[in-house]
Amino acid sequence: MKKNKHSIVHFIVRLFTILPLCYRAASQFLHLIETETSLAGKKVVLLLVTGMLFLFLLISTWGCLIGMIFLYFVSLHLSYMLSMFIVFILNLLLLIITGLVVLCVKNEPLFPKTRKLLFHKKE
Repeated sequence: MKKNKHSIVHFIVRLFTILPLCYRAASQFLHLIETETSLAGKKVVLLLVTGMLFLFLLISTWGCLIGMIFLYFVSLHLSYMLSMFIVFILNLLLLIITGLVVLCVKNEPLFPKTRKLLFHKKE
């Protein structure tokens, strides 16, 4: 009986020493998750800001390029309307090509091996 009582007391003492360690490990783990989430949020905001900046710079560069092409056609003694029409047609042609590329890429499956494994019908 004494040995059984001793083992129960030993178990309770071990339990009281392990519980604070588990609590401390869990709180440290939750703190790590909180820190990582905060850093990820900051990275997303930074990515959005730099993406918008990139977009604005790309649009302004494209506008400058269109303006330079327009001035080039005017310097060839073409009329303003004809120069604008040529620039418009070039812009429209690039838009159509870009749209076709997007359609081709969209129709290709992403992660083909994974899709094959997920949607493979067993017969």
